[in-house]
Amino acid sequence: MKHSQQLVICSAISLAVGFALAPTISQAKHPPNPDAQGNLKREEMMVMNLNHGPNSARFYIAESLHATRIMERDLDKAQQQVEQVDAAYAKAKNRPDDRSMQQTAGHLRNALQEVRQLQSDLLDCADQLSNDIKETLIR
Repeated sequence: MKHSQQLVICSAISLAVGFALAPTISQAKHPPNPDAQGNLKREEMMVMNLNHGPNSARFYIAESLHATRIMERDLDKAQQQVEQVDAAYAKAKNRPDDRSMQQTAGHLRNALQEVRQLQSDLLDCADQLSNDIKETLIR
C-alpha cells in the first residue's frame, strides 16, 4: 500500500474509534443524575414537562402572553388613529365638538382593557403553574 492510502485508513480507523468512544467520554464528563432519571416515574415526568420545552403548557402561556402584548400595541395604535382622525374631521367641518366615531373609540378602549386583563391573568397563570408543579412534585 502507498503511504497516502495508509494515512487515509488510519484516519478512518481513528475517526471510528473516536465516534465509538464519544458517548463514553461525554458520559464521563456529565454522569447521569440518578434522582432526575432513575427515580422519577412517568407521571412525575409529565408534570415536570408542563413547564419545559416546546408544546408545553408554559410555552403556550408564554406565546399567548406575547400575542396579547402585540394586540395591546396594535389596539392602542388603532384607538389613537380613530380619535385623531375623528378630531381632525370634526375640526375640518367646523364642528369640533361633534364626534362621529366615539362608539368605535369606546369599543377599542374596552378591548384594550380586556387585553390588559388577559395579560394579567396569563401572568398569574404562569406563576400558579410553577407553584402547582412544585407542590405536586413535593407531595
